[in-house]
Amino acid sequence: MEIYDNDPTAQPKRSFLLWFLAICTMVNAGASIFTYLIYMFFPQVMQQSMEVMRNMPMFNNEQYRQVLDLYLSIQSWQYGLLLIAEIAIFAGALIMLWKLKPIGLHLYIVGQMALFCVQNFVIGGLMRSTWDSILWTVLIIVLYYLEVRQWKTQTEQVGDTDSEEENPEEED
Repeated sequence: MEIYDNDPTAQPKRSFLLWFLAICTMVNAGASIFTYLIYMFFPQVMQQSMEVMRNMPMFNNEQYRQVLDLYLSIQSWQYGLLLIAEIAIFAGALIMLWKLKPIGLHLYIVGQMALFCVQNFVIGGLMRSTWDSILWTVLIIVLYYLEVRQWKTQTEQVGDTDSEEENPEEED
């Protein structure tokens, strides 16, 4: 299987796994960015929507009511911190998908760490990360890392074939 199209300067091809991870990441982060922007700049909209949800039968459970109260208690600057973390996550996935640059992975990890810190140490309560969400995040980071490592291997292979073509060994 050809990794490159006879062009030694070509970048590695994007795998299905990278497309899948990046698109899912960007959809999730994009929805969170949109939500946090609304909650941050239009708190009255959030209060109205929470009141509507409070009257729905599916939110009749006490735990759901606690979650709704938590969202109402979060201040605008806390939503701003969540927003910054989600923007970093979105940008990291976009850079990995669009430019195939390892800096995207670094930005994604920084965003995930910031999101974890804000949820657990700044806001707390029911916003704290659960073990399953932490494990999913670690799994996704590992999958992204394996993709980045594969790019580096492919780039090194192209570099090796270029140097072999430029300096062919002389045979006696």
